[in-house]
Amino acid sequence: MIADKIFNITQLGASILPTITVNQNTLVIPPWQRAGNEFNVKITATTSDGSQWRIKAKDPISGSNSPSSIGNSGEEISFNFSFPNETAQINYVVESINSNLVTASLSQHTEITHSKWTKENVVYYNFGNNQLLIPLIYSSKTISTRITFSRVENTSNSSSNITTIPTVQLGNLKNFALGNNSLIQTVSPEVFNYTISYFPGPFFEESGTFDLTKIGNVHNANSTSNQIVVLVGGIRNEIENDITSLSSSYNSNSHSPWSIANDLSLNYGKNKWYIATSNMNSTQKNAYDLGIALEKLEIFV
Repeated sequence: MIADKIFNITQLGASILPTITVNQNTLVIPPWQRAGNEFNVKITATTSDGSQWRIKAKDPISGSNSPSSIGNSGEEISFNFSFPNETAQINYVVESINSNLVTASLSQHTEITHSKWTKENVVYYNFGNNQLLIPLIYSSKTISTRITFSRVENTSNSSSNITTIPTVQLGNLKNFALGNNSLIQTVSPEVFNYTISYFPGPFFEESGTFDLTKIGNVHNANSTSNQIVVLVGGIRNEIENDITSLSSSYNSNSHSPWSIANDLSLNYGKNKWYIATSNMNSTQKNAYDLGIALEKLEIFV
């Protein structure tokens, strides 16, 4: 059994103020939740003077304070909170409602992760053990999740898929991580539908869509040169496959697609990167994908 946590607050030169006792045995605070999804917090607290009390959830980034309903001393407050934006953590304060306002901070907090991928544009850096992380909803009932994918027609001339069979992930985790358990490194960039099932049961399923753009360094030889060249695929958008199969040596007579990349490196000392996008998207959508890809690329150069 964990002893109740008692907060004693005194004021110099004044009488002792009331105390707030939080019952740790019935405390329920989720460790994380996606932005935009509700989560339930349960706290039972007793005030020494019998005054009413409430919970306040504080976002340290925005500075917002979200109060719960008000409860009587000794009662449990069960309240649903929701925050629209990703943030490091939500902190909690128990607050008495009387003339001598007494507050007590709790050590537990809730991290607010990225919102659900409903219609998301994402960039994957295709190098090493990097993973594509799809945010999951928190539920204390989750013991595993399963994901399936399908291509959205008319967004690419490729027939590839991220996985060919459902992929299962054990544990109650913040994200569904796709790496060696998928074909994310070789799949052509395009628009995908996904469905996630939460087990046991499944007791919950959700679906969404994301537009996958991929970036990478040519030959994974990220040079120290601050002269950067970014190669962008054409209408067929086979740039990633072409560059992956490109010889690392320079041949002035080479007719291989994108062989200019070797010329730029060996003869001009450029730091070369590529961006691969869905080749049948609208011009406006492809322009947006290029923009977020350049922002992502800026992190690594």
